[in-house]
Amino acid sequence: MYLVSNFFNASIRRPVFRGKTSAENIQSSEFSGIKNLESDIFVPQNTLKRPTEFGTVSYLKDNSFEELRFKKPLTLAQALDTVQKADDKYHLCRYGVVKSGFTLNEFKESFEMRFKNMKFTGFLGSGYSALALENQDGNIVKLCTDDHFAMRNKTEDFDAQVLKKGTIKKQYFYYIQKKYSKKGVTQHDVDLMEKKILSKGYIANDLYEGQIGKDKDGKIYLIDPECAVDPAKKAEINEKTESFIQECIRNGWM
Repeated sequence: MYLVSNFFNASIRRPVFRGKTSAENIQSSEFSGIKNLESDIFVPQNTLKRPTEFGTVSYLKDNSFEELRFKKPLTLAQALDTVQKADDKYHLCRYGVVKSGFTLNEFKESFEMRFKNMKFTGFLGSGYSALALENQDGNIVKLCTDDHFAMRNKTEDFDAQVLKKGTIKKQYFYYIQKKYSKKGVTQHDVDLMEKKILSKGYIANDLYEGQIGKDKDGKIYLIDPECAVDPAKKAEINEKTESFIQECIRNGWM
C-alpha cells in the first residue's frame, strides 16, 4: 500500500484499510440473503448478517465490517469487553484501538463514571485513535485517544452534528454525535464532500464512502472530522499518517 500525497490539488490521501474480515470465511448459509441458483454463488442483500454469541454481526457487500448489534443493552464496561471478545474471535476490525487491550481498559476506567447511566446497543467500528458505540438513544458515542478536531479550529456545516463533547484529564476525549445512515453512499457523494471540504480551504484526507453519512433527506455529512484538515496542519497529519502506517506494519495489519 502507498501513501499518496498530492498537494498540487490540495488533496492528501492515506491508505484506507477496509480489508476483508472474517466474513470471507463464513459459509453463505449463515448469512441472511439469497443464492444465485445457476452458479450457487451467494448473492448478498444490502447487508450480510451473522448471529453470534455476542450479538448480530453485520457486514457490507464487500465483506467489510459494518456493526455488531449487542443482544441486549450493556454498560460501557460490558460493551467494551464484548467488543474485545468478539474481535478476538471474529476479527471485526483490521486495526485501531480495538486491537489494544491496554487502550480499551483505559477507556473503561476513564469513562466509566462519565457514562455510568448510559447503556449501549452496538459497536460501529474502530479507527486509529477512536472507536464508536451506539447508545440507547440512537446516538453515536466516540471514545478517542486524541482530539478529533485537532486538525482544524472549528466545525463546519458539512460535519456530523456533535451533541455533546468532553475530555477526561485532557488525555481522552469523547463525542456524542447524531447518527447518520451509511446506506446508499456512493463515490459521487465522496466527490461532492471533497468539493465542500476544498471550498472551505481545507485539505481532503482519507476520504471515502465509509466516512460519509446521510440524513433522512439525503443530505451528506462528514462523519470523521479529520478528513478535513487545515493546510497549516499538513506536516502534522503527514506525521500522524506515517506513525499509523508504521504501527500497522509492526502489528501485521497491512
